[in-house]
Amino acid sequence: MFDNQRYITRGVAAEIPPEQIALMWAIIDVRLLANPKLDYLQVFQLDYANELPHVQIITHTQEKPRYKNEIRASVAKTVCARVYVIDDGTYSTMMLSSDY
Repeated sequence: MFDNQRYITRGVAAEIPPEQIALMWAIIDVRLLANPKLDYLQVFQLDYANELPHVQIITHTQEKPRYKNEIRASVAKTVCARVYVIDDGTYSTMMLSSDY
């Protein structure tokens, strides 16, 4: 899973800065190296803390097997969004939850 063609929706391209998009794909790639059995649905919750300017909080989860990890990254622009990455076997698509 997630080793095929990768796409993003227009919503992701419009709302998520390119460095955060690349970071989410990199997080998936690192997980693949550690555990090649990923759920077909990866969820990223992007948040920020007002007291920490330019710090993006990324909470990465999946259902089966249960997984949750929080990452903090220094970025130029923070966003709040829920992003799904779905692998259907042919390709992987990154989309906003509102695109789903």
